[in-house]
Amino acid sequence: MSLERYMAVCFPLRYASIVTVPTTYGAIAVVWAISYANMLIRVIMLTALDSRPFGQFMDIPCGKNPIFQLKIFSEFESGFVCAEFVSVGLIIILSYVGVMVAAKAASTDKLSANKASKTVLLHMIQLGLRNGEYLEGYRVVFSIIPCVIFLYINCVMLYTLRSKPVFRETSRYLLLYNLLLAETLQMALAQMMSLLNVGMVFMTRLMCLLVLIPTIITTITSPFSLAVMSLERYMAVCFPLRYASIVTVPTTYGAIAVVWAISYANMLIRVIMLTALDSRPFGQFMDIPCSKNPIFQLKIFSEFESGFVCAEFLSVGLIIILSYVGVMVAAKAASTDKLSANKASKTVLLHMIQLGLSLSSSLVSTILTGLHGKVDMIIFRHLRFFLFVCLIILPRCLSCLIYGLRDQIIRPILLRHLRLGIKMLNIQVIHSRY
Repeated sequence: MSLERYMAVCFPLRYASIVTVPTTYGAIAVVWAISYANMLIRVIMLTALDSRPFGQFMDIPCGKNPIFQLKIFSEFESGFVCAEFVSVGLIIILSYVGVMVAAKAASTDKLSANKASKTVLLHMIQLGLRNGEYLEGYRVVFSIIPCVIFLYINCVMLYTLRSKPVFRETSRYLLLYNLLLAETLQMALAQMMSLLNVGMVFMTRLMCLLVLIPTIITTITSPFSLAVMSLERYMAVCFPLRYASIVTVPTTYGAIAVVWAISYANMLIRVIMLTALDSRPFGQFMDIPCSKNPIFQLKIFSEFESGFVCAEFLSVGLIIILSYVGVMVAAKAASTDKLSANKASKTVLLHMIQLGLSLSSSLVSTILTGLHGKVDMIIFRHLRFFLFVCLIILPRCLSCLIYGLRDQIIRPILLRHLRLGIKMLNIQVIHSRY
């Protein structure tokens, strides 16, 4: 129904040829087919897995839980309801956004567009009331929305940093591009892992490992990128005359290569240890959703990770602290540009805060593993959602805000590209109407 209102407002001239009676009956048939398929799967599972005879009298009144009482049914229902809520919710939200964008177009019937937007909004409320007991769906939607918004902003920022020669030939912006690329990949991969876990998607150990490899590599890359960026600011303030000869484009690419080499080396060691020490076949299906702990479950992996994370954050933290102290000392010197030194000290301080948030995000898996089974499952799911949004998604959104809005060169270009993207969306909607 939301899509029908979207088509009526955004494609008024093509509406009659697209939304016909046969296509409407076809859409209704698809809806009922999905419902029947869901029920058919339940019946097949019940027949195959439940040994109780169908002719047996029940000792409690009829209800869904006494019939589908095996654990696999609750897992199947949770995954299906979450997928249903997320897909339907996204369709309604996108329909609402499309109608609102069309309402601002000069050629749109304002009254019809406003009425359609209110109708789609009521559909959203009905969906919420319909799935009120399934809080997991709300959690997924509220984690997807900021992730999608900031993925768009990050991608625009990445495009901005490659759009001008000054960005491609300046070490500071090359390092920023590297950090932003790693954090954008982290955000996308973290959201994908979250959806796989919520949807109870099971896979083989090999497939899970292939998903984890880029996740772990990009997670390791971010702190070392912050260390290199702090050193760059230190060199710019403390050695202004030698800066241009030391911090060149080739040396910057070399530093970026070293950062990624450390991340790849860490992952290579993990894979070699996993192949040599874990006897489970890679083709074996996992009985729980994909995550880092079920793959690297031997004690030696936790010891290796603890040692590496400790060394990583001690070294990176020491570099950032010493860079901050060096910049503050230089700021007091008579020959130093006070404005540049103060700005550099604030930037390095922000790197320190980002490092702390990065450390916190690396501890999320450990915290959740320690709490699993020790607290109520509802509380555990609320805590998992809170930690995921606050310590994994939001810290990855800081770079584009910190550097994109603070930098006087990037800021106007970034804002222009963001406005251009929104304007292009408006033009696309207007042109698609004819």
